[in-house]
Amino acid sequence: MKIRTGITLAAIIAAAVVSGCAGGQKNSGKGIIKEVTTTDQYPLSSSDTITWYCPLGGLSDVVSSMNESEFAKEFIKQTGVNVEFQHPTEGSAEQSFNLMVASGDYPDIIEYNWGSYSGGLSKVVEDNIAVPLNDIVEKVSPNFKKLLEEHPEIKRDITTSSGEIAMYPFYRGDDILCTYYGPMVRGDLLDDMGAEVPETIDEWENMLRAFKDKVDVPCIVDLTPSKMRGVDMFLGAYNVDSDLYIDSGKIKYGPSEDGFRSWVEKMASWYNEGLIDRELANLDSKRTSSLVINGQAGAVLGYNGSDFGTWLPTFREKNPGKSLVPTKFPSAKKGERPQFGHKEPRILGIGGVISTGCKNPEIAARLLDFAYTEKGHNLYNFGIEGVSYEMKDGIPTYTSKITNSEKEMNLSIGQALSMYSRVGSSGPFVQDKNYITQYYRDETQKKALEMWSDNSEEEHYLPALQYSDDESKEISKIMSDIRTYVDENVLKMIMGVTPLSEYDTFVSRIDSMGIDKVLDITQKAYDRYMAQ
Repeated sequence: MKIRTGITLAAIIAAAVVSGCAGGQKNSGKGIIKEVTTTDQYPLSSSDTITWYCPLGGLSDVVSSMNESEFAKEFIKQTGVNVEFQHPTEGSAEQSFNLMVASGDYPDIIEYNWGSYSGGLSKVVEDNIAVPLNDIVEKVSPNFKKLLEEHPEIKRDITTSSGEIAMYPFYRGDDILCTYYGPMVRGDLLDDMGAEVPETIDEWENMLRAFKDKVDVPCIVDLTPSKMRGVDMFLGAYNVDSDLYIDSGKIKYGPSEDGFRSWVEKMASWYNEGLIDRELANLDSKRTSSLVINGQAGAVLGYNGSDFGTWLPTFREKNPGKSLVPTKFPSAKKGERPQFGHKEPRILGIGGVISTGCKNPEIAARLLDFAYTEKGHNLYNFGIEGVSYEMKDGIPTYTSKITNSEKEMNLSIGQALSMYSRVGSSGPFVQDKNYITQYYRDETQKKALEMWSDNSEEEHYLPALQYSDDESKEISKIMSDIRTYVDENVLKMIMGVTPLSEYDTFVSRIDSMGIDKVLDITQKAYDRYMAQ
């Protein structure tokens, strides 16, 4: 699912978590580093053990703790600090976090998606969970400080409404890392028709009609609620998004806009005509995979890694002479750049904070700052030099231990990367673009990445807005009800269960549920953000 709104939308969507309790003596963060005792060099000389709370991620199927990973062993070796990684219960990350917050007993470093905390980063500091970092960054985080100076947009997204830096963030170092989801079509069928890869919604319609007699399902499009509010390959052709978005500085809600109605009408007509999967209400990964791999689908929307990375080899093996080729998200007119598609923000609200329970904030800050050094950057992104990567023409290049991990370690490439690095998950570091160009080993995947990223999505998603606690709670309640209503009724209209003649009633109901209040609050928050 696409995340368009950084910290903000996640905070709006998530239920409010329990506010932090006072669990013993806590740091205020102000002036807590009076004398700098460490040097700027690594490894440090420290007898402290730093506790670090973070998700286990892709390692969950391999080890029970990150401390068992090669990454952690090398991290401790290079930093000179003993780190004890702690993890939420697998599958219950939110519950585990809420219990920790309720107890007020915090590890030294907490790594979390702070976008899911009601009120965002401002409330995280206000609730006495995290210490403000201005003084700490200035005194003992020179590498992170340099990053903020070079990229002021990062500082703006991690700063509270009172002007305090609140976290060391996960930051995507290149736009190419923000796209990993998009459409592919049957290239061999296009060749048989003498047709080009479609660009506009009308070209897509003509292609799907031609595909109808050639495959079982002309197009697989997942319009179940979770996917519909993430990415739909056709919605952007009507210059509208599926949720809250920005249009020339104005906050809008997609389902209230005329373009969304046009999209619903088009999907309804395609469903009735059999151009999209008639099983879309019950679509699951097994059905999708089977249709694609067996050559029974004409077009499909999927993840570049986990979907097409798996489908492409098997598809070619089973269907000699047939091909899947990537295409851009469709536009309204020929030659136009798609306004919407899939492109996430460079900052998602994920990162590490120094907790108010931290006994040695200086050492914790040094640990976090290490990720922004050259050595730390390479470790987080590529692992151990000479083992998981080697330098070739000045570029860290994965060894066969990663690229041939299935044979050498009996691990998938994703699991192997998680064992030696943190690049495939998240954390407080800058993700390197050279990771993705090597992770996608198939040329079709690389071409897909190039084509899918050619859209203007970044002009429309909300940045990391800061809300008051009352604002956040009000938006959360209203939008939870609205989204449930939209999810239930859009699919009914597309499938003909509810007649399209009731669309005006649908919009009126959204209005009565308070969408104008949400738009007003969000607009004011956005204006405050832009005024910083």
